Amino acid sequence: EFRRVLFRSDGQYKLIDNNGKKELYDLLADPYENNNLMKSVLSADLQEVLKKLESYERTLREKPMY
Repeated sequence: EFRRVLFRSDGQYKLIDNNGKKELYDLLADPYENNNLMKSVLSADLQEVLKKLESYERTLREKPMY
């Protein structure tokens, strides 16, 4: 089972990819991760956050892990 957890550099957002099922949390507004933002329509700002985290995730996937 594949699971990857990414945090934005400022620590506000957390992206979890659990075998393709994605969860996005705003840790400042929701520190207990009760509100998965992926279950609602994302604002333009959140779409940009998600885009950056997914881009970073792709970069990690392409790099070999030693």
